[in-house]
Amino acid sequence: MAHEDRGRHFDGVIALLAQNRRIAGTPPYQAIDDLSTELENAESMVCGIRVARVPRSTVHDLFTRSCRRIPRWAPMESLWATLYRYAEIKDRDTDRMFSLLDLKKCYRDAEAASIEVPQRMEQSAAQVIAAVSAAPDDQRGGDVPMSPLDWETCLNFPAAAHGSADTVSGRRHMREVDGQFITELQARSRHAAWRAYTDVIPAWFELYVMSEPELAEIRTYAPLRIPSLLQIGEYARRTIAADLPDITEQELRRRVELRLLRQSILDRPDAPTLWIIIHERALRADGGSPLILQAQIRHLIGLASRPNITLQIMPADRANAAFTDGPLTVMRYPESQINDMIYLEQREHALYLNSKRDLNHYSMLFSSFLITALSTDESTRLLHNLL
Repeated sequence: MAHEDRGRHFDGVIALLAQNRRIAGTPPYQAIDDLSTELENAESMVCGIRVARVPRSTVHDLFTRSCRRIPRWAPMESLWATLYRYAEIKDRDTDRMFSLLDLKKCYRDAEAASIEVPQRMEQSAAQVIAAVSAAPDDQRGGDVPMSPLDWETCLNFPAAAHGSADTVSGRRHMREVDGQFITELQARSRHAAWRAYTDVIPAWFELYVMSEPELAEIRTYAPLRIPSLLQIGEYARRTIAADLPDITEQELRRRVELRLLRQSILDRPDAPTLWIIIHERALRADGGSPLILQAQIRHLIGLASRPNITLQIMPADRANAAFTDGPLTVMRYPESQINDMIYLEQREHALYLNSKRDLNHYSMLFSSFLITALSTDESTRLLHNLL
């Protein structure tokens, strides 16, 4: 594989740094050069990193991807530290920035992907589901589609040796989202409020509902609808009724109640961090009620101001045509030693993925959406313009 082709797998790493730059206040390339030079001359340490100068030309090449070669780790580490220090100087919220550990993990995942490239970037979620379903059991790598009658099948992860990941202090053991972990989730959620609505929770959806209150971070790309956690009641009612036209009024009411109940996690003191990217088409499909859509958009504008919610809009002319199916969600648990899990939802089924290959693939896919979408400020302006 050409060196330049392998470099494209680092787009997610650049997207991570680009988001940190936005949070820091979008410092100009020259300002980054000047500050990194100052930090180098002073032999300053930022979060344990001895910063080296990051020339303006290097910053430009990284963020514009004008050079498609594999970026070296050293300048990226110094760039991360410089952006972090810049954010501190400008009194920006550094808690919203990706950590150095996030950067290292993303970089190493990209390195692995550049060696053995997943050839599925152009596949839709539906194609992936079909491919995994048709594969022999010993080739699924732990990714099992759930049947409507047997959601526990997703717990049949292989008993292979666990992976590991590097930390700043060394190597640590990584635990898979396996049967034992799910059993612990079940025990902790035994008396959860959502249990009162199990009659309207599809079997394939139960694992997600059970996990959602436990998550530290939820990253979702929504190509068709505004995500459930961000919906107002009337919008939820219309979308559920459109998807399930034959359900009774009582079931419709209970499904709406459940959806709104799930949103209570956003008001907790330890609310999860949400990173939501919504396709522009979802903001223009009024479902026959422009007034409800306008109320929903106002609600999104309010949510976007919360410190734990990052909201971006994917313009129709920038969207990845290869991913047009149901939402893609990256589920991150608060325990740092627990691997992430990917959730792909369709209308009547879902797929939970936890193999390293799929985590790398879909994390990079989400990162590509992140860098392609409008910035948070541009997204908020678009929402206002839609009213």
